[in-house]
Amino acid sequence: MVMNRSIQVRMTKDQYERIKLSSKLKGFSSLSSYLRYVALDQDFIVHQKVVELHKHLLGGQAGSKSSKPIAAGRHI
Repeated sequence: MVMNRSIQVRMTKDQYERIKLSSKLKGFSSLSSYLRYVALDQDFIVHQKVVELHKHLLGGQAGSKSSKPIAAGRHI
């Protein structure tokens, strides 16, 4: 994939350091890859989790005994 577009973002030094630390803690090798993930992929992941939670709640409301509880400690 050819990446030939760029975005310039202005921020404070504190904001930059927070983003840099967050990217490092999440294992990203560059700020660019981390920012692409946050801007493009995170919404999709959140959407998937909302759909999963919605299905679980609807299953519980319907009184379905076949619905499985969400495991403790699992992020939704």
